[in-house]
Parts: sequence; structure tokens; C-alpha cells
Amino acid sequence: MLRSCRQCSALVIISALILISAASVHAFRPPTPVSSLVSNQHRRTRSRSAISTASMTAQDIDGKSIAAAVRAELTEKLASLPDGSSKPGLAVMLVGERKDSQVCICVRALIALHLVYF
Repeated sequence: MLRSCRQCSALVIISALILISAASVHAFRPPTPVSSLVSNQHRRTRSRSAISTASMTAQDIDGKSIAAAVRAELTEKLASLPDGSSKPGLAVMLVGERKDSQVCICVRALIALHLVYF
């Protein structure tokens, strides 16, 4: 089904429904013995704690400044395109009917339109 986003009429979103039943996905898995679940759980807990204390470090990043830098770089590159050349666009394929995904795509389309036309 072809549809255009209300807020970004220049973007056409292709939406397709894919239906997969959870029962058919789980039907292909062989049953797991309870004894192996208990021993695997013990191993996972022990190894997870060893990994988390030894090698994992988190680092905060400033997403807004990174986004601003990327937008500034893209604006410069788009401004350097010769007049009359084809302008870049954004094509999106949306699978399903999730509202949060539709909002995310509309926001990205608005950003793309803003970069190209302003």
C-alpha cells in the first residue's frame, strides 16, 4: 500500500504487512531438558559477572552536538552541489502499522527535506 506522510508530502512510504505467527516460529524448536537449563543458567550468571566487571566501560556521548555536526557537514556538501543537479532524497520502506515507527520516519523525512531545501 502506498501512502504519503501527512507532514511530509514529498516522502512516499511503502508499507507492507508481514504476518508471522509466534506459534509457527516456536514449532521448529526442539524441547530443552530442564537439567540443561539449570546448568546453563549457572554458567551464564557466572560468566556475565566476570565480563561486566573486567572489560565493560560506558562512555557518555552528547548526541545533540554530534547531530548538529552531521547536519552542518551535510548542509555544506549539499550547498556545494551545482545548480540544476538532481537533489538527494530519502526513500523508506515501512513494514507494519506501528505508530512509533511512522513518527520516526516522518521526523527523519522532515530533517532530510530541511537539509535539501533550506
